[in-house]
Formats: sequence, structure tokens, C-alpha cells
Amino acid sequence: MKNIYDIKDELVDTLNSNKYIDLSDIGNIIGIVISKYFDNEEIGFEKDDFYGGIEHGISITDGTHDL
Repeated sequence: MKNIYDIKDELVDTLNSNKYIDLSDIGNIIGIVISKYFDNEEIGFEKDDFYGGIEHGISITDGTHDL
């Protein structure tokens, strides 16, 4: 059974083992690794939660975050 720490380790290992050209390559790698675990009841990983987290993090840094 995979847990969130195993997923994190897989993501870090995959990012570290690839040479990136631009930000879209990093996004692609993240998408490939993370999407394998969407809707996984064992770890409670929902696709909408992930997308919401990305949007939230970006909004905090780009000034569009609603308080």
C-alpha cells in the first residue's frame, strides 16, 4: 500500500532524475506521477483536492488569493 510519503518520494526521485527544459516539463512530470494516485481511497487522494491545492498556492503567491 502506498502512502503519501511514498508518493512524495517517488515524485522527488522522478524530478531529480530528469533534465528539465522548462516549467511545462516539470508540470508534466508532476502530472504523470501524481495522477497514478487520483481517487485512491486507501490514501484519500482526490483529483479535485490536488487541483485546488495548486490553485490555492498560486493565488497566494500571485496576489489573487481571496481572504
